[in-house]
Amino acid sequence: LKVEGTFKDYVLVEGKEYFENGKIRREGTFKDGLLNGEGKYYYKNGKLEGEGTFKDGYLIVGKYYYENGNLIEEIRID
Repeated sequence: LKVEGTFKDYVLVEGKEYFENGKIRREGTFKDGLLNGEGKYYYKNGKLEGEGTFKDGYLIVGKYYYENGNLIEEIRID
């Protein structure tokens, strides 16, 4: 797993992680290794899986997509 970005105490705080095939796995801001704040998740084929605002690794406001790019759902967790 390749990772690039800004680290604090050897933990990623902002940046990108990549799949073994070189495509982006996830990008954004991180806390304790989990997306926290604005971020995106991708499928192994490089297509967008989810985007929006994350808290402790969970999408709380945003969208999830099928691998073909069609919208699965928009979510907002209050």
